[in-house]
Amino acid sequence: MKVKLSIKINELISLQKVTQKLYDLDFSVFDNNEKVAVSIGLHLADKFDVKLKTIRKKLDLFKADKPIRFTFDFYEAWALKKLCIELYGFGDNELTKLGIQNVINKLDRERC
Repeated sequence: MKVKLSIKINELISLQKVTQKLYDLDFSVFDNNEKVAVSIGLHLADKFDVKLKTIRKKLDLFKADKPIRFTFDFYEAWALKKLCIELYGFGDNELTKLGIQNVINKLDRERC
């Protein structure tokens, strides 16, 4: 089952910032369920990082408002929602937290 998600550039930046913090966590202290979620989160962090770098290379003012489309497998969308909820407090500022909350709301609408 696939989940399609359209996000804005500021939401992608928020996701990229927060998921990059997964690399700083101590993986050995987690139980098995948490390890699964973190490993999926690391995969998603790489996906967001590559997409953001690609967009930054070719970004112009006329395409800044265009939504960015992602297609996730259901387990990826589920893990992304769980990680967003857990990592919400790691947001550096209110704009980052707002972007994360918007992604959580969009995933809720998709019933993940």
